[in-house]
Amino acid sequence: KRFHGWVSMGLNKKLMMILGLLFLMVVLAISGWGYSSFKKESTENYRLLLETESKLIGYALEQKVERNFDVLKTVSNIVAISSKGVADLRELMHQLDSIVENNQVINAYLSLSNGVTYSTSTNGVVPNFNAREKQREWFVRIFSGESHVVTSPYISAEGHAVMAVAVPVRRGGFVVGALVTNIKVNSLT
Repeated sequence: KRFHGWVSMGLNKKLMMILGLLFLMVVLAISGWGYSSFKKESTENYRLLLETESKLIGYALEQKVERNFDVLKTVSNIVAISSKGVADLRELMHQLDSIVENNQVINAYLSLSNGVTYSTSTNGVVPNFNAREKQREWFVRIFSGESHVVTSPYISAEGHAVMAVAVPVRRGGFVVGALVTNIKVNSLT
């Protein structure tokens, strides 16, 4: 009976049905191709956007770290310290406070070669802390001869995820201290 229904169907109806099926197949093919092209272009545009944003964030991070290095290098030449230790504690704390206020860092500190550390967070010597004994990354690297140090992220004494940026303090050609700032990791982006 099914076959008989197709045979008895008029020619106009058969042509309309065939054309309708062809039209449906063309619409489906074009829709599928359009969706595929749209998806590909959307993915590519998103990838390019992420790549551009990553480059911009990287550039901003580099600029912020370089600015910190510039400030630290400048201050390391005038910081109130000699080969014998801190020359003027009040002046040293003023210089460290100035670094914090003008550079969007959460802490600035100076560690002497014996590990004694002066910090803005304690407004003087950091009690019960010796950078040399604790083998802080920035301390070890500065006193091993590096001139620019950016540490791996760590949790600061104040409980913040930070990275230290450090430069050596030289007097008479010798490293007598490490001048350091802490930058919050979440402020880098």
